[in-house]
Amino acid sequence: MVAAAGQLGIGAEGFDTVLSGSMAGDEDWPTVIRIRRSLAEAIPQARIVISTALPVVGAALAGLAFIAAADAARARVRASLHARALQVVGGAAYLNFPGQ
Repeated sequence: MVAAAGQLGIGAEGFDTVLSGSMAGDEDWPTVIRIRRSLAEAIPQARIVISTALPVVGAALAGLAFIAAADAARARVRASLHARALQVVGGAAYLNFPGQ
């Protein structure tokens, strides 16, 4: 992250670094602690954000952008596709949508 920030010329500015996935969901995970520490030392104004969104959210948002969907559609995707909506049963994952 530090190298990428330098290459992009944003090292002097604050920016958000979004971590997601099963390891990132635990603030005490050694990898998250290392990332947080190294980023704080190199770029103190940068911020770590832990995302609880499912990995599919990015793909869904990209698809909606491709078809020029309304902002309301993107907001519904963000609101409904989060880790609490995922239910794992017998090794298969299912999304629980409100009202279903």
